[in-house]
Amino acid sequence: LETHSASRDGGAALRGNLTDNRGLPVEGVEVVLQWDSRWTGTAITDLNGQYLLLLDISDADNGAHAAKAVFNTTLALNGSYAVAQILIETDTFLTFPDCMQNGTVWECNGVRGDNFTLAGQLTDDRGEGLPFAELEVLWDDVSLPVIYADAGGNFSLEMPIAATATEPFDVLVTHPQRGYLHGSFAKVLVIPQSPVSVTLLATDAMRGYDVAVSGVVVDLLGEPVAGAELWLELRNPAGATWLTQPVMTDGNGVFAFVALVAANVAPGNGAVRATGAALRFPLLSARQPG
Repeated sequence: LETHSASRDGGAALRGNLTDNRGLPVEGVEVVLQWDSRWTGTAITDLNGQYLLLLDISDADNGAHAAKAVFNTTLALNGSYAVAQILIETDTFLTFPDCMQNGTVWECNGVRGDNFTLAGQLTDDRGEGLPFAELEVLWDDVSLPVIYADAGGNFSLEMPIAATATEPFDVLVTHPQRGYLHGSFAKVLVIPQSPVSVTLLATDAMRGYDVAVSGVVVDLLGEPVAGAELWLELRNPAGATWLTQPVMTDGNGVFAFVALVAANVAPGNGAVRATGAALRFPLLSARQPG
C-alpha cells in the first residue's frame, strides 16, 4: 500500500500490489481497505497483483490519515496486511477583515502618530482557521519577529506610524510551507491617515433670513486638508436637525455655505455639527454654538 499526499478535491487513490513469498503477483484476490480504522471498500487484484480503490476525502480533515489493506483470501494469506499514511494537503489563504481587498493587495487605513494593528486570519481551502500557524512579516522590507496564529487561525501585529508619515507603506505577510499546509503570502498597503480638527464659525441668524456657516479643517500637523467632504447639520435649541448640508473644503481647507433659516425654526441658542470622512483624512466630530 503506497504512502502519498492527496488533496480533498482530487480524492485519494489507495493502491498497492500483492505478491507471494516468491515475489510473484497474486491475481484475483479481494483486498479490504480501511481508512482511519473504518472499513471503506474492497478491490480485486489484477493479473499483475495490483489493486486500486478511489476514495472520496472531501470531508476529511487536514493532515495525516492511516490506510490499511487486508488481504482476504486463502488460509496461507489470511492475516496479511499493509499500512500506509495518506497526507491530505491544503492551500492556505490570508485575509484581513478590517481592510479592503483591491485585486491582489489589501488596503488598510492607519492613523498618523498612533499604533496600527494589523489583524488577519489564516484559513484552509474550506475557510476554517488554521491553529498556531507560523507567519513571517516584512515591514517596508524590514523583517519583523515571527508571529503565530491562535487556535482559530487569527493573528495580529501592532506597528507604530510616525506622525510625519505621508506615504503608504507595504507589509508582506507570508505563511511558509509547513507539512501538509501549502505556503501563501499577502501584500498589505497601509495608508497613513491624519486625525483632523474642524473649526466651525456660525453667525447669529433670524427666521426668514440667511445664515452663513464656515470653517476650516486642519490635520495633525496643522496643515489644511483640501477636498475633505463634510456633512453640516443645523440644529434648533432642542437638538433637532432642521437642515443638512454637504460641503467640501477648498485648497486652503476652508468650507462655507449660506442657507435660509426656515420660518418654523424655534428661536434660541442652536448649534452646528460637522461630521464626515475623506479617503485620507477621517474627521472627528466638532460642535460650535451659533
